[in-house]
Amino acid sequence: STLTHAGTQANVIATVDGVAVTTGMETAVGNYLVTIGGGTLEVTPAALAITTGTASKVYDGDALTATGSISGFVTPTGGAQETATFTVTGSQTTVGSSANTYTLVWDGTAVESDYTLTEDLGTLTVAQKAVTITVNNASKTYGQDDPTFTGTVEGLVNAGDPGFVSYSRTNTNETIGTYNDVLTANFTANNNYNVTVNQGDFTINPKTVTITASDTSKTYDGSALTQPRFTASAL
Repeated sequence: STLTHAGTQANVIATVDGVAVTTGMETAVGNYLVTIGGGTLEVTPAALAITTGTASKVYDGDALTATGSISGFVTPTGGAQETATFTVTGSQTTVGSSANTYTLVWDGTAVESDYTLTEDLGTLTVAQKAVTITVNNASKTYGQDDPTFTGTVEGLVNAGDPGFVSYSRTNTNETIGTYNDVLTANFTANNNYNVTVNQGDFTINPKTVTITASDTSKTYDGSALTQPRFTASAL
């Protein structure tokens, strides 16, 4: 007998009067009782080796993918190599890691039970993108309201990814002087980015005051001429 696909069966030695004579059967031959000895036919599955690639990149908003391969399909004697549809499906877009997966559809000439699978799956990794927010230095004159603070953002894939970026002062001092690194940025954290904020300085400048003395005069009388009245104005 013969066995083509994976599995086992008794080895049929012969067929007598329509009866399959197999291992362990007894039959009379002349003066003898003959026990038929024979083996078992066994076909073990062939191994298919599946490999998918490993890849990594910095977040850019696009899906990260990698190729893969499959090998081990049998080519029957005198025939064409057996087939099935192998597709790599792994994909990683946001920051993180995942297996580079695949699908195998038995839609060709290969039979699933004739094969065992060995897998070597790669990993797809997306790392955080560096973003820098630089807060501009600012100043005001003593007694005035704070100006509108500004800054620049560099490195974003999409402008709205960290939400609306605003700028503010972290101290409340109103004394004349320069306050280092008190201007900061406010934003919504996004795991796809590693954000660095370069803080700005804030300076409160003195207010200019002008003091004006009024003109006065007199006829000489031997006493000192004074001017007790002054006018002060702030610019």
